[in-house]
Amino acid sequence: MRNYLKRYDTLSSDTVGRKVGKGLTASASALVLALATVSPAWSTIDNEVTASGEAPGGDPLDPADDIQATDTESVDVIDDITSLSLTKTVVLNSDGSALGPDVPAGTVVRYEFSVENTGNVTITDVGINEIAFDGSPSVTPANESLTTGTNSTDATANDGNWSSLAPGEIVTFTGTYTVTTADVAGQGGGDGNLDNEANATGDAPASTGVGTVTSPNDTATFDLDDADATMTVAKVATAVNGTPLLDPLTANVAAGDIITYTYTVTNTGNVPLTGVSLTDSVTAGSGAAPTPDGETLLTDNGTGGDSVDGVANDGTWDTLGPLDVITFTGEYTVTQSDVDNLQ
Repeated sequence: MRNYLKRYDTLSSDTVGRKVGKGLTASASALVLALATVSPAWSTIDNEVTASGEAPGGDPLDPADDIQATDTESVDVIDDITSLSLTKTVVLNSDGSALGPDVPAGTVVRYEFSVENTGNVTITDVGINEIAFDGSPSVTPANESLTTGTNSTDATANDGNWSSLAPGEIVTFTGTYTVTTADVAGQGGGDGNLDNEANATGDAPASTGVGTVTSPNDTATFDLDDADATMTVAKVATAVNGTPLLDPLTANVAAGDIITYTYTVTNTGNVPLTGVSLTDSVTAGSGAAPTPDGETLLTDNGTGGDSVDGVANDGTWDTLGPLDVITFTGEYTVTQSDVDNLQ
């Protein structure tokens, strides 16, 4: 909305006639004068010209007796338009190429936020606001740089804020994010995509009365790797009565001997597994089945620290990250019946 009447410090009756029409009464002229002194300014460029001349018989050295005439012209200034647009894209951080489908955990992606001043007045303090994000933590845009134009300035580099963005010019922010196994497991809330929605904001000139300018929201998205929950387990007899066993097929165990088994569990999928436990059974033998426990992390092959166990030696591993390996142990006591019947 534009400003209204031009403010005049003095307004002659001739000027009133020129500005608002002839034939005004004294009271009408007074009303116009009163309005002119209290109303805000037109959005105009104002220019006043003064002509001076010497009347016949006047004193050339005395400017006080000069004859003068003045006129004022006002040229309308375009209505202010305060607007920003945001274009958000996501690309591979390593080489700048576009992300393909099935992006796995551990991939570092770079978000680019291009903000254009689509209005006709300068916008200050331009920044990016994240509206919604399927991942965690939030993306923090920074490394701002002017990609189009020469009239925009930034007081502090790489602080996530652009100081002054001129009309028609574009500034780009960037931010990085590392895809997590939790992202893959959650499948972006169920749709298989990781979505990030944001907008751009800035401050309009005080003269516009607009305050904060906000762009429409824009969303960047990419396809996550499909969740694949798989595991393997391997069981090996590793000792008899505490002595390492080289070949179970030549062990020649006797009644009362204690066979120690080692169970190796590997998360071969791409999502965490929780509550990992083992159930052993005796398919040939009369003794009590081993109870696997003593769970221990053997190798942390994927994201470091993503395999954790809250209670030690309870026979259950709480969270096993992708590609990580844990071991359990269990014991079996050879019975006389085993010796009698399984020779």
